[in-house]
Amino acid sequence: MIGIWTFTLVPKILIMGGLTGLLLILTFSGIISGIVALEIYEIKNRPYRIHEFMTKFVKTPSISIILLSFLFIVTSITAHYTGMSIESMVNTPIPGVGILVIFLGMLLLVLTRSRSLDIIVVSSVLTVVLIITGMLFLRNQAESIVNTQLSRSFISNVFTAVKSFNINISLLEVEYAFIISVLIFGLGMGFYYIIGGPLATLKVDVRKVIIVTILIQVIISFVAVATLAYSVGIAHQAFRDAFMKGKAKEALEVYREYFNPLWEEYRRSEGFNPKVAIESLYNIPNMLRDLKMKGSLGIIVSLMGSIFLAGFTTVLVLLEIGGQLIMDIFQVNRRTGITIVALLSSLFAGFAYLNPLRVILLSTVISIMPLIGFIEFYPVMKLRSSLISYVLGSILLIFGIADIVAILQFKNYYYELGVIVGLMLLIPLAFNKLLIKPTTKS
Repeated sequence: MIGIWTFTLVPKILIMGGLTGLLLILTFSGIISGIVALEIYEIKNRPYRIHEFMTKFVKTPSISIILLSFLFIVTSITAHYTGMSIESMVNTPIPGVGILVIFLGMLLLVLTRSRSLDIIVVSSVLTVVLIITGMLFLRNQAESIVNTQLSRSFISNVFTAVKSFNINISLLEVEYAFIISVLIFGLGMGFYYIIGGPLATLKVDVRKVIIVTILIQVIISFVAVATLAYSVGIAHQAFRDAFMKGKAKEALEVYREYFNPLWEEYRRSEGFNPKVAIESLYNIPNMLRDLKMKGSLGIIVSLMGSIFLAGFTTVLVLLEIGGQLIMDIFQVNRRTGITIVALLSSLFAGFAYLNPLRVILLSTVISIMPLIGFIEFYPVMKLRSSLISYVLGSILLIFGIADIVAILQFKNYYYELGVIVGLMLLIPLAFNKLLIKPTTKS
């Protein structure tokens, strides 16, 4: 499944670390693939849903509550950034746009019932097609517009950076690569436990599915890098043209609004601001409009349409997974489960429209996902008691703690609050015995 994180955050690692960054992403993807495969294999031969599995086999019903709570936040921030692509396409702010995305997803899932998987597959295919189409449109425009050697050098510098080996990569950059790899796979929401049963019914080779998924993610990541490279070149050309014509105010505006955010955030190696890295991409449509570029409408629709489909597909999956969790925990039907997930997620999505609260929610997702991924993987470790499961779990735990430390390095009050919110999601672990008592009595 292609998500927003692939298109917005992976290019940072590839540009900053080059082939070393790619090697890190592939290495961590391989590790996480092992975790994913073990989760799927552990549940796919058992006739139990996820909450029954957590309660009867490993006596940890609190894990289901943690996964569900975290899913609400991930759904809300994903829906907001999905909605931002609509705002960029129509060039109009839409208050509470994330809420609209969630309710659209809820309506689609409720109305289509058993056809939701078909919609998700079609949406994923369209996402890949639009992402590649948008990049090709942008490349054609860049070839005709970027006519100075200096502006072209910015494009070539990005591609050179991606193809180079960076041996001076820091520990923080290694941690960022791990965080992004975890985000791509979406650990910490019970997704792989829930799809384990259907995969067993379909007799799907899990390893082949994972390998194909990683390959698609890598391809889309390089397409995203190319999109950024051409955007940087166009922005610099616009800045230079305005400056040479004596339009100092216009030149400064292009530099500050378009060129600098793209170039500095993706090239600087001393830090990583995920919010800036994500949201700078949404400036590309404004840049194309302001420059009155020929064919800009097609580029905008392709780029923002692909981001919308990537995000909306993820929202559909999250709503379906959340609905399954609620069905299992509270013994309700599918429609009620999806509706509850949509209502609670939309509450957080409303908060995400406010910039400070959006930073907190984003920080919560990024800072705590590896640690919740470890908690999600704990049942596998307990049941298997094998060396490989302990090694994989230890990697998740160590990097999960390092993740929190890395986020705190931002020295930003809102990111720190996000870490606190994330740690608060773990509170149900303290009440695990209380949650399990009704089950043991019955």
